[in-house]
Amino acid sequence: MKSRAIGFSEIVASLCANEYSCFAKSITMITAFDSNKLNKTLEKVWGALNFLNDHTDGGFFKLRQVSDSALLKRASHYKYVNGQKVEDGWMAQIEGIVADKPSKVRGDRAELVVFEEAGSNPVLRTSYVQGEALVHVGGNKIGILLAGGTGGDKGAALAGLQDMYNNPDTYDVLKFRHSYTQSGETILSGFFVPSFKGLDKEEYIDHRGVCYTEKCKEFYMEERAKKANSPKALVEYCAEYCFNAEEAFALEGENKFNKVLLSE
Repeated sequence: MKSRAIGFSEIVASLCANEYSCFAKSITMITAFDSNKLNKTLEKVWGALNFLNDHTDGGFFKLRQVSDSALLKRASHYKYVNGQKVEDGWMAQIEGIVADKPSKVRGDRAELVVFEEAGSNPVLRTSYVQGEALVHVGGNKIGILLAGGTGGDKGAALAGLQDMYNNPDTYDVLKFRHSYTQSGETILSGFFVPSFKGLDKEEYIDHRGVCYTEKCKEFYMEERAKKANSPKALVEYCAEYCFNAEEAFALEGENKFNKVLLSE
């Protein structure tokens, strides 16, 4: 669970490129509910692979002679054995899947399965649970599931991510101890990245690229103040650029109060 513009897609691209480049015969799956969201992430992944092919003096070069399409890339080539053409090579692959139905998250096994834009996926919960079969084989865990998304949506599109965030044990999610809550209380939940931890402006970060937390909060508070005359815009902005999960889930939430009327 994260604020908008944190760079989750770039992180995903890096993780996928690493799995493909460093682990032979590995299978990586990237899923999203619609093709637009999937394609934007795949562009970053393919860009990372092309960079490694072109700028590592051959150290990470992977020939993709057999499968090199917009949705599937496999590091392999053809060779002839006893006069017969066969596929050989590194054999790691990355596949993109438009998972608008949970049944599309299927396969033999995978080392990494990514659920992109999970905060806008009405079938996330079922897809995630069924996807466990890809990383659990014969009682052994051979890979991981990774789901990430932003608030600002509502209804079924957000319900799955909200449930997984609030109940990490139910979904075998690595728990995160933090106090990014409305009350400041420390909780265990899914991982959360607030907006003030990812501001990309030179005057707001130190020489390591780490944000000055209070200064970044001031920046976002000024942005919020601009929307004070429009409660609906304010609630929507806070859901996208959230300080805590309560803000991220503000348009839906577990209670039935109308957040816009309360803001007014």
